[in-house]
Amino acid sequence: MMKNKKNLGIASLVLSIVSLIPLLLSPADLTTAEIIVVVALLLAIVSVVLGFIAKKDAKGLSIAGIIIGIISAILLCFALVGFSAYKNAQDCVDNGDGTATCKVMGQDMVIPDVYLTDDQMEKGE
Repeated sequence: MMKNKKNLGIASLVLSIVSLIPLLLSPADLTTAEIIVVVALLLAIVSVVLGFIAKKDAKGLSIAGIIIGIISAILLCFALVGFSAYKNAQDCVDNGDGTATCKVMGQDMVIPDVYLTDDQMEKGE
């Protein structure tokens, strides 16, 4: 039984590290980015649960998995909030450098063009 729980500690650490990968990637479109982040968020949650299960027998590995998993989950939640802001962007003006300046909740925000739709771009140019 102890060997099995040590494997769970290793799995917790590996899953927590894998859940950080989407924070380093830049997908081609917003929908793909959201799907990848949601999958990574689920991996982070699973890593935390496995870490707590294995905490008694694989203390160091499981605690590392728990901590990294929690940090990853928090960062991934911030990424989802950012993607939501990208979707709510309006009156975007192309900057000519692959970005656009958009209005988001009354504030100007610079957003990469690849995350914007034609409907979000300002009309009448």
